[in-house]
Amino acid sequence: NVDRAVLGRRARFEPFAVRAVQDAIYDFYLSLAPNVMIWGDKNPHYAAPEDHGLLSGILEMFPGAKFVHIIRDGRDVTASLAKMRDPSGKRWTTDDRAPSIWTGHVRVGREFGATLGANQYFEIRYEDLIEDDADHARRLFDFIETTMDGAARAFVEAQAETRTPLSQPARDLA
Repeated sequence: NVDRAVLGRRARFEPFAVRAVQDAIYDFYLSLAPNVMIWGDKNPHYAAPEDHGLLSGILEMFPGAKFVHIIRDGRDVTASLAKMRDPSGKRWTTDDRAPSIWTGHVRVGREFGATLGANQYFEIRYEDLIEDDADHARRLFDFIETTMDGAARAFVEAQAETRTPLSQPARDLA
């Protein structure tokens, strides 16, 4: 059967499978934005303890990838998690589990980052980012080795003037 044929040739099959997934991901992002040279993917689940090894897998598939780890104050994350609901309206987690979700994600992200050099891992506190948007945006653009265009600069300046609702503290559990 096919499973046995593939498993019997696992060493030869794995590089083929990795290239196929890489091509599919590149093609997907190319279809979304044909003229964009750099793309990013924001997903805190990449650093979920239960998904251990996912970040390393991404690095293996995309050796030139750069990782930006934005660490938000745990109190805000815990309060936000306590408010989250799944599509049926059921709470996403319990109050006593929310802090360990945050600490687990931060631990996994930092441990992974410690295996990389400064040219591939950039860590920043969310609160520092919104404290001085322009300086941190410049540092981030330097890290990804590109220049900040006019639209990005205008966005940063607008955020300094009027913050989007998502950047407000989330600790009010009422």
